[in-house]
Amino acid sequence: KQIEGPKEETLSELQALIEPYTIRRLLREVRKNMPDRMPPQVYEVELYPEQRKAYEQMRLDMVAWVNDHAEPSDDMSPLIAQEVVAQRMRLLQFACAHAHLDEEGNVRLSEPSSKLDFAMQLINSYVEQGVKLIVFSDFRQLIELLNVRLDTAGIDYVTVHGHVPTEQRILNVDKFQNGSAMVFTGTIKSGGTGIDLFAASRVLFLNRDWSAT
Repeated sequence: KQIEGPKEETLSELQALIEPYTIRRLLREVRKNMPDRMPPQVYEVELYPEQRKAYEQMRLDMVAWVNDHAEPSDDMSPLIAQEVVAQRMRLLQFACAHAHLDEEGNVRLSEPSSKLDFAMQLINSYVEQGVKLIVFSDFRQLIELLNVRLDTAGIDYVTVHGHVPTEQRILNVDKFQNGSAMVFTGTIKSGGTGIDLFAASRVLFLNRDWSAT
């Protein structure tokens, strides 16, 4: 049967049609040994002085850019959404590690990073307890900085991000699932969809939604 019409009007009809052929179960019903769900924990980490200096300069540049692109007589004048988002994402990266803009205006992350220092404390603690851990970030450069630290610490890990070939991603996921690696690192876009990582019991997000206020 072909269903046509607005989504709001046809969704219930579609659900009624497929309901006899589908089974919906809670994840807990399928996997009996799942641990209790824990409330999220939020950690606040202070930037190191050199990070703070770079961050404040970037923040002032962003504010100046917004003021330059707004009509002086109208505080509610529209700005180009894509440009505003780009400015916001730059500042978010500056909050993750020491950062600067290259000649092409791209953000380059480097050490030091107070956030990664704290993240490594958590990772070491979980690994010592035998807890398998997933670490996500929006930014590949931050994940790559973390991977260098994991290498130095001798912690077995696998990674998935936009520069990892598809075949290697599959192998990395399998390695994590079968217990050969304690830590899985990746970018949210590459590792957050279409991958089953039920072997882990903890997820650490290195950055979260952000507001300038």
